[in-house]
Amino acid sequence: MAAAEREIREIRHRSPQSFLEAVQATNTLSDRDLETHGRLQAAALRWLYDQGYVATAELVVGTRRWDVAGYDQAGQVTIVEAKASLQDFRRDDKWHEYLPYADRFYFVVEEQFIAAHGTPAAGVGWLAVTRAGQVRVVQECPGHPVAREREATAWAIARALTKRIVFGF
Repeated sequence: MAAAEREIREIRHRSPQSFLEAVQATNTLSDRDLETHGRLQAAALRWLYDQGYVATAELVVGTRRWDVAGYDQAGQVTIVEAKASLQDFRRDDKWHEYLPYADRFYFVVEEQFIAAHGTPAAGVGWLAVTRAGQVRVVQECPGHPVAREREATAWAIARALTKRIVFGF
């Protein structure tokens, strides 16, 4: 019982940080970009699920927050960062820091993004979401089984999914 109460206190303590992060995102992304970002995350979650992954969105592991993260039955970790626009992509200067924590790393964007800008980062995978909501692999991730904190990431994903079931958020 004490462990559960401690967990609830920790979740409540972290919630303001999540709220502040949401406010910061709102300040930097337009309403349209926020809507697009949510659609891209949902499409990436479905894509990972279809690939046999256990996945969640807005995963916090230590000081890192990934848009979508999942692991497969072999324990391979995939991180997907959603980019609603070229400006959103350019503003993100921390995605390079995520690479050592993933076996595969992708950006997910709208199909129009790829048509207009191509794939502006090399050495990562690119996913395009069609107008119908389907995910198309534009550029496969080279994939290097190097994920640091693999077990911690899998545990964090499981805890995040459980938290959503237990607490509803």
